[in-house]
Amino acid sequence: MNNLETKIKFILEKNKKTIKQLVQEIEMSEQNLYKIFKRDSIETKHLQKIADVLQISICYFFEDNFLPGQVTNSGNKVNQNDSKENEIEKLKIKIEGLEKEIESSKREVENYKERILELKEMIEFLKNK
Repeated sequence: MNNLETKIKFILEKNKKTIKQLVQEIEMSEQNLYKIFKRDSIETKHLQKIADVLQISICYFFEDNFLPGQVTNSGNKVNQNDSKENEIEKLKIKIEGLEKEIESSKREVENYKERILELKEMIEFLKNK
């Protein structure tokens, strides 16, 4: 999972929203949003729409240490967290991304195991011919 996808999904989860709700509000297809996630690139106008819908600053997407709730789009400071809380939030985001990568890797391993079994069966079949 890329940085953009992780950040968007993190905010969606915090706001109890879904990808489907987001794409409806930004007038984009779900397929196009996932293409953006895949290439980890987005036009600024689309990113601004997402930031507006999620009520966060567009800066959140550009800074590694920027967390939601620090500054609104109007530039007003809101609920400034101390550095420990910020670090915890950043680590939670990283952990979530890593957990998803682990799950993906586990599925990939299972697919390889299935393929190995299929090949073994094919070898046995060919031996018995």
